[in-house]
Amino acid sequence: MGKKHLMLTIEPSADPKWWADSSYMVQPDMRSHTGVVMSQGKGATYSASTKGKLYLKSSMEAELVAIDDTMAQVLWTRHFSTAQVKYVLQRQYTKIIRAPLC
Repeated sequence: MGKKHLMLTIEPSADPKWWADSSYMVQPDMRSHTGVVMSQGKGATYSASTKGKLYLKSSMEAELVAIDDTMAQVLWTRHFSTAQVKYVLQRQYTKIIRAPLC
């Protein structure tokens, strides 16, 4: 029996895609459970699974809370990605200016 090697592959795309889902009253204390995944092309680059912090009255309310809880991570990731692109472009521009003329 040989070893199987699995490779994690990420192929970047321009815009990340997010999915959030919630299950209503599935915990032993009757709270909801939320799962979140972000993908940038091929493969998950962020995922989380959390127990609900609130006691909710319906599955629709659980879905809304899941979306609300996910938005903080979505916005943070968006701002972080934008800052990284600006930093890389600034460094490349600086290198071009400092390059010796031949």
